[in-house]
Amino acid sequence: MAQKEPPFEFGFAAMPPALHGYANAFYTFKSGAGKLHDIMPSYSPQLMLFSKGGVFMDFPDGRHGPISGPFFVTQLNEAVPFIVDGPADMIGVSLNMRGWAALTGLPVNETSHRPMTVDSALSPFSAARINELVDVMREGTADTAYVARSLGNHLAEALRPLPADHDRFIADMLEWLGGSFSPSLEDLQDTLAMSPRTVQRLSNRYFGRPPVTLAKRYRAIRAATYLTSPDLPKELETEILDAYYDQAHLIRDLRKYTGRTPSRFTEDGTGSLAERTLDVKGYGNGALFTGLISAEAANG
Repeated sequence: MAQKEPPFEFGFAAMPPALHGYANAFYTFKSGAGKLHDIMPSYSPQLMLFSKGGVFMDFPDGRHGPISGPFFVTQLNEAVPFIVDGPADMIGVSLNMRGWAALTGLPVNETSHRPMTVDSALSPFSAARINELVDVMREGTADTAYVARSLGNHLAEALRPLPADHDRFIADMLEWLGGSFSPSLEDLQDTLAMSPRTVQRLSNRYFGRPPVTLAKRYRAIRAATYLTSPDLPKELETEILDAYYDQAHLIRDLRKYTGRTPSRFTEDGTGSLAERTLDVKGYGNGALFTGLISAEAANG
């Protein structure tokens, strides 16, 4: 059966060099008239600039929307259903946790799982510049490359340095999360050389969850990302399955963090935006995928 064309256009835009190390990817989205129903996986913080249309999001504490213009979706603790009200045109930035901290200074455990206006997350000056860029997008006088470059420059100028020990903590955490589907908490403690209480406090602040819970979320997102690939190596598939106690646990975690089950990642004609965004290209050079991608290339 031929695969249906999805009712939207989605792609990755060039990453502005100034944001390397702070963002995973820049991406673009367009849809026609009507409503697009889908589920947003448990992503890191996203900055979305809608020049047309908007989105409704169904959080456990009630629907938020319609949301339009520029706004953040903070780190999601689990998958969230959403509806895009088209016609819609948007450019987005997937931030990593270092980027969120340096850009906003806001603790993740106090701000996660919600939409936030740029005015409430950024300085008045930075928010005004991003609002002005949305006006440029609405005028249609600039192409995607210009918008991405301008947005990258605005965000880069808004970044504030983190304390050196906190910056190192974030880097060590990302390396730990990306090193294995089942990272060892003992290895993390040895690497960080901090008390368990300090590790948990900093993990909550910069990642929104303690390390054990965080590892489950990252494992599910990474597993889902690889399961979307039709050319998944058998060795990698085995490693994914071995990271879970049984298939029921795998299905439960994938449903919680991505809103999908393994079988739905391989269906034809789903037209899922979530599936398109679960792509290795959407994670830049982050530690989440670097280790396994390198190992896969070496074995290939």
